[in-house]
Amino acid sequence: MYLTMRIGTVVATTFVEGGEAEPMLTQGATMFAQRIAQVEAGTKATATLPQS
Repeated sequence: MYLTMRIGTVVATTFVEGGEAEPMLTQGATMFAQRIAQVEAGTKATATLPQS
């Protein structure tokens, strides 16, 4: 499954392969959105996936 998002002027696409990926898609989308927002704000991208 491809996930494409736009935050401001940045467009990011990622690909998730496998079966039960719903939680991963939500967590991955949140992380990518946070990282894009950090870069657009001129700060270092530090957002990561939650640790289990």
